[in-house]
Amino acid sequence: ASKKLVTAINKLEPSAKARPARAKNLTRAHSLLKSNQMQFAILSKNNIEMMRSPSGIFRDFEAIDLRTIFILGDLELVVRADFPDTLAYLVTNALIKSSGTFDSIDRVEDMKNLKTLHPGAKSLLDTLSD
Repeated sequence: ASKKLVTAINKLEPSAKARPARAKNLTRAHSLLKSNQMQFAILSKNNIEMMRSPSGIFRDFEAIDLRTIFILGDLELVVRADFPDTLAYLVTNALIKSSGTFDSIDRVEDMKNLKTLHPGAKSLLDTLSD
């Protein structure tokens, strides 16, 4: 999924220069997101919830306010809550335009109702209908 997302973003917004990267484990991903060294992450909904409200392997970690930009089945593309609205709008737009590339994408209406949706993504989704 990450390679398809990177391809879609770079196709529609080449200046993004998106590239996939892997943290060696989930605790490292948490650290990179928390310190703003990693702007995007594709994680399972379960892992995202454990980072938002520290539990499981993150019970001794500080919470991260992660906002969703895009949903692919059980995976979500998330950013920190302070990620700029205009960039979230552009990334969401690129992914919506490339949605035929993905095997499992949530309906726009379902994404609109997500409580943790990034405001920039919501701004775009509110202009669309299924």
